[in-house]
Amino acid sequence: GTTTCRCSATSISTMPSKPPGSKPRPQGTKRAKSQSPALALGGAAAAVAAVAYYVLTVSKAVSLSPSDSAALKQVFFSGEPWLVECGHSVSPAFYDAEGSLPKGMRVGLLDCAAALPSGKTTIQRFKLSPPKRGPTVLLFANADAKPALAPVDAARTGVDLAKWAARVSQPRVVSVATVQLFEAHCTKRKWCALALGAGARLPSEERAALTKLAAAARAVRFIAVDGSKLLLPDELMRVGGGVPAPSRTASPLLLLKQAGGEVKEGAEEGAGTRRYAAKLLPDGLSDAGAVELAIGAAMAGGELPEGFELLSETPTAEQRLPPPPPPRQEREEKSEEATRTLSDAELKALRAEREAERQRLEEERLEQRRAQMQEEEAMAGNLVEEVEEEGEAEEEADEAEEEVEVEEFE
Repeated sequence: GTTTCRCSATSISTMPSKPPGSKPRPQGTKRAKSQSPALALGGAAAAVAAVAYYVLTVSKAVSLSPSDSAALKQVFFSGEPWLVECGHSVSPAFYDAEGSLPKGMRVGLLDCAAALPSGKTTIQRFKLSPPKRGPTVLLFANADAKPALAPVDAARTGVDLAKWAARVSQPRVVSVATVQLFEAHCTKRKWCALALGAGARLPSEERAALTKLAAAARAVRFIAVDGSKLLLPDELMRVGGGVPAPSRTASPLLLLKQAGGEVKEGAEEGAGTRRYAAKLLPDGLSDAGAVELAIGAAMAGGELPEGFELLSETPTAEQRLPPPPPPRQEREEKSEEATRTLSDAELKALRAEREAERQRLEEERLEQRRAQMQEEEAMAGNLVEEVEEEGEAEEEADEAEEEVEVEEFE
């Protein structure tokens, strides 16, 4: 009463991709014997091959070739959100997450241990430390220097992975109040859109416009510069006939890009050897649609797009110094004024003024904390346990955005 069947590799490769009416399942899930001849036969190799074949026919993941330079450049550095699993087949969590990912996010499958055209693997290229257990899932978004690596907890289920990907891939607008942040998020980027504010917080309408633009132009880093704490170079402020002073209701908007060409003789090596070009958008953020069109035209305009002015030096911000203390006589007058008994109306006005100042400082603190949290989330999971020499951090950021064209994709 026993029937023996010999199944060749050809019979597996030509098996039906999906029985009529059946539901797709990721690898590792069990299937009824009547629906899985390979599993019923007990052949271990045949079962693995059949399941892998079945997953790849129902998953939306694009199979990415390590040797396809153009495709990898698009995934790595276009700024568009890509969720990529390292390996030859998708995991159950990755498969389950596909239907819950944010609109516009694409999914891919890449052998991260295979050599790229440069000879490095993807793991080596971005200096990643894969988890010791569970799938290795990378998120590329917003033209960041390196992808975010999904933590083990985030890759356990499809729901957790989809939530993590949605959070980390959100468009980014960075609040900049220090020289270091300006350099990291503007001059080290190929494209930077700079809104110069009068203080730490832009008007609500302009913040909404920047967020909308960041979602539409992922390859551009959008920053809101606190003009009360940073001083931009004179050459940049002369672009377009002169950048108007920011106010509490309107913030000037500049586009800055890295451009080709040689620097002037005697320039220092490193970031200073790049050339930059800038353009003032005269209407600022009053019309987000017009700004989006202008950015699109600029990005399609070649090395030096129309209306851009080539800068002779690297635009470097300076930290504004705190105002000097008042003269002694003025301090004494204020001291005498402070000892005077205030009327009820004066006390009320003083309390209101102090409360407004407290709220302003609290908003500024929260804004800086949000920017810090965004930075930390974007790099969550990319914990590389190594001590770099001074200067290697800059080299890593430079390589991530430039080496792709110079080394990997020649």
